[in-house]
Amino acid sequence: MQTRNLRTDLLLCFSLVLLLSAAPGWAGVVITCAQVPNEPNVVISYECTAGEEVRCFGLDIQFNNAETVVAVECLSDDYYVYLGQFSYDGVTPNFGTCDCTGKPGALPGPNGVTIEMCSLYADDDPDHNEPPAASNGLVKITVSGSTCITITENSLRGGGVLLADNTVLPDPNLPDPSGCCIESGCCCVPPGPECVQWKLQGKPGAWCCPHQAEGDLNGDGYCNPIDVIYILRPAYPSAYGDANYDCRADMNHDGYVNPMDVIYFLRPNYPSQFAEPCPDEWKNHCGS
Repeated sequence: MQTRNLRTDLLLCFSLVLLLSAAPGWAGVVITCAQVPNEPNVVISYECTAGEEVRCFGLDIQFNNAETVVAVECLSDDYYVYLGQFSYDGVTPNFGTCDCTGKPGALPGPNGVTIEMCSLYADDDPDHNEPPAASNGLVKITVSGSTCITITENSLRGGGVLLADNTVLPDPNLPDPSGCCIESGCCCVPPGPECVQWKLQGKPGAWCCPHQAEGDLNGDGYCNPIDVIYILRPAYPSAYGDANYDCRADMNHDGYVNPMDVIYFLRPNYPSQFAEPCPDEWKNHCGS
């Protein structure tokens, strides 16, 4: 009885191996999106999961709010990227073609855009006789403000991914909108805890001053006694929310004015003269 069960199990395993080896390998395109650090730009990229020769696919890119497309720049030398039609207040303009063969363009638009990727490679074309790279960036989209982006398949491409042999695969693997977001304004501080604190405090313009983290607390282009006497000393020590807290004296942007700011940020730069003062619109601004 045990021998029979073992033999049955071996036959079943062997049959599964034959079945799996005979099945066609599933292939497709994975789409990703990522914000460019410290920029109001999102890059849409692709990856061919098995290195297959993908001919064409298309995407509808839509923002989840009223933010708008400021510009579109093509990134791929392997795919032509065509800016398709999109609706805005009932109007459907056509902004023409974005040619990705060394001629990147920037096109305006509303809060969504349709792009079609098409690679025109052919064996007898000396300029385009190689298939596209297995992965690459497609477009960089400049956004007017914070938003999350929903990417869906573009039905104009025939309902899937078109391979070089005209096989149509299932829809591309698309990113979850909750992980495809862009935050505007974080160009003032590095992404991460500093950006979180910056937004918590109402986006203080003083932190955008180029040398505030180096002791130029009033943005006049100097780290000198004025910064220490009139800004740092009255705020020391304090935490965000305290009556004497001053965002200008929080040089490491952690919500505290404490020895860390003095020892690691102000002291190495005292005294200093910097190249230029801070723009007036940022000087002395602590939150909205």
